[in-house]
Amino acid sequence: MACWKILVTLLVLFLLSFPVTNCIKTASLLLTNTTEGKVRCGESERNSLLRFKQSLTDPSDRLASWVGKECCIWKGVFCDIQTGNVISLDLNDRTSNCYMKKMGYLIPGNSTCLGGNISPALLELRYLQYLDLGGNDFKGLATPTFLGSLENLRYLNLTLSSLIGVPPSLGNLSNLQYLSLRGHAYPYDTVERSWVKDLSWVSCLSSLKYLDLSYVNLSSAIRWFEPINKLPSLVTLSLQSCSLRYLPYSLPKWNMTSLSYLSLSGNNFDTYVLPKWLSNATTLETLCMKYSNIQGPISNVEWGKLSNLRMLYLRQNKISGDISRVVEGLSTGSNMTIEVLYLAQNSLTGQLPNSLGHLKNIRALEISYNMISGTIPASIEQLSGLEILNLGGNQLKGALPESIFNFSELTLLQLTTNALEGNLSQNHFARLHQLKLLAVSCGRSFTVNLSNEWVPPFSLSCIELRSCSLGPKFPTWLKTQKQLEIVILTNVSISESTPPWLWLMCSQFRYLDLSDNQIGGSLPRVVSFPSTCQRWTVGFYFSYYYGVVVDLSSNRFHGLLRLWPNMTHLNLANNLFSGSIP
Repeated sequence: MACWKILVTLLVLFLLSFPVTNCIKTASLLLTNTTEGKVRCGESERNSLLRFKQSLTDPSDRLASWVGKECCIWKGVFCDIQTGNVISLDLNDRTSNCYMKKMGYLIPGNSTCLGGNISPALLELRYLQYLDLGGNDFKGLATPTFLGSLENLRYLNLTLSSLIGVPPSLGNLSNLQYLSLRGHAYPYDTVERSWVKDLSWVSCLSSLKYLDLSYVNLSSAIRWFEPINKLPSLVTLSLQSCSLRYLPYSLPKWNMTSLSYLSLSGNNFDTYVLPKWLSNATTLETLCMKYSNIQGPISNVEWGKLSNLRMLYLRQNKISGDISRVVEGLSTGSNMTIEVLYLAQNSLTGQLPNSLGHLKNIRALEISYNMISGTIPASIEQLSGLEILNLGGNQLKGALPESIFNFSELTLLQLTTNALEGNLSQNHFARLHQLKLLAVSCGRSFTVNLSNEWVPPFSLSCIELRSCSLGPKFPTWLKTQKQLEIVILTNVSISESTPPWLWLMCSQFRYLDLSDNQIGGSLPRVVSFPSTCQRWTVGFYFSYYYGVVVDLSSNRFHGLLRLWPNMTHLNLANNLFSGSIP
């Protein structure tokens, strides 16, 4: 369970072949760099850019190229190749330096953030179509109202720019196709005047295709959905972690007839149930509503109507009902497009239907920590492209289909806490060359037999084995796993002392749990764990843990207590230590 809790709860849309981060699609804008042409920069626009530069702070001298007469070759400036007019200004800080400094980390060298003021001299760039000031640090400056007068803008990105507030004048940008204010107020997002209380201006953006207001506090925006629903060209809508509470159950009319991506994850809706209008969003390819306090029956949505749906993320809500309703809905008629199905940590019941085998395009199936019962249908053998299979924490029983171990693309296999039957041997894993995370818990009728001399065909990042009889010796096949970062071997009947090679491997471990065994011996004076100042990555998952967790409780360790560098969590309870506490 711990592998799942540590990693899966912090999952960030795992598949590298999918669009980045949250599968967000962007509205494109064709820009022409004029460095190879002979376009001449207009004097008035050059002077406008220089006045804009003078209003900024630039500690790392990012705008050092802004000298001379040819502004069309300045860094971040793009001109129309025929007229020489400035049509694009891209000053996004795409390094991690600026963001990490805002986070409070000590980063060597000057900050790469642009700051200071945003000069209204930009208004003289009358042909400007593209403006990107994202990733900088304007230190709580009010978002300039005059931006709403840049009438030719098609692209505006203020992501993570530390600006406060959103002026309704942005509604004047009728040509705008792309608008991202994602976390634009960070780290001033706790200041009430940074909150957005009215979204009525959004309805005027008739050309908008992409809207990202994630991490913008919309808790006071009472009727936020209705103006957005007036945008027929909208393709991508991301409102992740916006402190939203209101979510309409039904709508008089569904107008977002181009919508392909919808994320409402990380909110805390008090309307509780899956909205009925989702059945009308037939163009949706990705639906993300994780961690949003959604309740009520899964059958509220007519899943069979969503014939384009590829990715469905409903993890960690309170959704109830029979799981067969969603599986059968997604597998009816021509609707077999689903590739990712995440329903973990809900209150779903019922049994997996045979129609599960119709979802032949599925690459990730995560239904863990529900109340799903019955046996795993034999039709699962048809899901040969599975990369993630997470069935843990249910009430599944019966034999585990052998066909699962023919899924050669599997990277995650999670089988903990069920009532399965059978005996897994090392031969079962012979074809799982891509496996990165393996989590299994044994029971009276479900065992795992692995010889010490086994050489696994995979290289794991995380292994979790609970209540499986591996002992009395430490499994020496662990030495072959050079990428292990999480090791959980609890209650696995190990009774020998920890071998020196295991302590040497600790330099790669972020999480080590050997609790509830009979391991003896003393603790070494020095054990090297990874640095606590490094974000650590496991497989397709990333976590923001900056420390090391060690649990050696309920064993027979003796001698002196030891404290090793870089640990943030240490459990040595129920051992035989003596002497003083260091």
